[in-house]
Amino acid sequence: MQRERLLEFFGTGQVRNPVVLTGDRHCTWVSDLRPDFDDPSTPVVGAEITGTSITSGGNPNTASFHATYDPIMAESPHWRYIDNQRGYVRCEVDGARMVSGLRLVDTVSATTANVRTEAEFVVESGRPGIAEVS
Repeated sequence: MQRERLLEFFGTGQVRNPVVLTGDRHCTWVSDLRPDFDDPSTPVVGAEITGTSITSGGNPNTASFHATYDPIMAESPHWRYIDNQRGYVRCEVDGARMVSGLRLVDTVSATTANVRTEAEFVVESGRPGIAEVS
């Protein structure tokens, strides 16, 4: 109920380009926010980035994760990205946009693990929603 009220408020336009940053799911999710996720014709009112944990839970089973969630993503047009590898989100914000880099580590078992930017997403000023940077 609170989420529905918040999304309705975002839809009023009183807050320009709202972005929800959250975590604690042990996976990364990037999505558009809509008042009604079951109706893809409803307007995009914001963006949400859920960051993964950097080490909690150890090295994930990505094959199992994607076997479960990729079919759901195919039916969820508001989802832009999902993955369960460990890492963090780096955000750079200025008056024109917010760019978020999804930084992932190859393994949490070695202090010398490679860190890479898996994907980048942008929220442009005056345009609700999030898009992948190509």
